[in-house]
Amino acid sequence: MSRKDVDAERDFAVVKSDWDVRAQADTMQSICSGCSTTTQFWESGIAEARDLSSLLNVQPNDVVLDVGCGMGRIASAMGNAWPQATVLGVDVSSVMLQRARKTRRMGPNVRLRTIGSKWHIPLAAAFVDVAFEVLVLQHTPFALLPDCVNELARVIKPGGVFGCGALTERTDVSEKSKKVPTTDSWTSRAYTLEDWRTLFAGRFEFVDVHTYGPNRRMVVWKRV
Repeated sequence: MSRKDVDAERDFAVVKSDWDVRAQADTMQSICSGCSTTTQFWESGIAEARDLSSLLNVQPNDVVLDVGCGMGRIASAMGNAWPQATVLGVDVSSVMLQRARKTRRMGPNVRLRTIGSKWHIPLAAAFVDVAFEVLVLQHTPFALLPDCVNELARVIKPGGVFGCGALTERTDVSEKSKKVPTTDSWTSRAYTLEDWRTLFAGRFEFVDVHTYGPNRRMVVWKRV
């Protein structure tokens, strides 16, 4: 195993452990820091699902992938909004997904699956029409990003859409952000549009940047 693979395996274990712990602690606050009540938490998912459906042009029979779905805050709302669609929620934390299932909010068209080692998404190639992540890739250690992008490119259909919610106005990726996380996988990484262009080169084509909801930004990409 190469040093790069060793680093990726180590960092994946850190992220998984971190979110397993969060899933057993203050889960909702870890996912939606502005939500002070259970009602606010689920209502925020409904609002975000509505905004994302519009921004990403979700169609009634699409296969929609929520990357880093957590407790299914958005996935459950997507399933309710699009009853003919297939909504897939994936997360590194199996504990988080157990919490999601116990909410009993996942409709019959919502399926939850665990992201595997080296960011493996347990789906067939070219299976997904629309995928999105909301403030998830900041939690992905730098060494894992190539694996993450490779898997997204594998499961999204040519011509399919990916909404990337990790974008700032900073012009650099700090050296701090590249360091190995210890117990907390949130390391204040900042990625610009040019950073993503470099990471997505040859696999995704830039479409547009949108602002929505309370200070959210979404970069829309098309699978080539």
